[in-house]
Amino acid sequence: METKFNKQETIKLLEEYYQKLEGKKVKVSISAKSGTFGLYETKGCQTTITVTERMEIAGMNKDVSVTLPEEDLKRNLTALFALYDFDVKGVDIDDGLSSHWEGYGMMEHQVERAYFNGITVNLEKAKQKNLGMYYR
Repeated sequence: METKFNKQETIKLLEEYYQKLEGKKVKVSISAKSGTFGLYETKGCQTTITVTERMEIAGMNKDVSVTLPEEDLKRNLTALFALYDFDVKGVDIDDGLSSHWEGYGMMEHQVERAYFNGITVNLEKAKQKNLGMYYR
């Protein structure tokens, strides 16, 4: 079954993962930015998930931020949904570029904006492992 989570729900999922499984209180932020990427500089969207934790370093309270790669997002969600007896078969990030026209007449031009609408998680109910003994 596929379940969709919007941006705010995705943030809550990741914060719950860090709180329940790693024992950390973190703040998660998600941003999307448009640009040109790759060898041929094709237009695209880059979604960045930043995890910020408040730590005490040398007697000073500092915010330490880490960018979460897509592979870690999938691994974290797999571990979180395992607590609820679900197997994660796949995670699809709903991001991209939307374009619209601005201006009027000679000043009219097309503007592209990056968006992040959330994630779609393909879940399957975890199967109970058969731990029975083989008897003759």
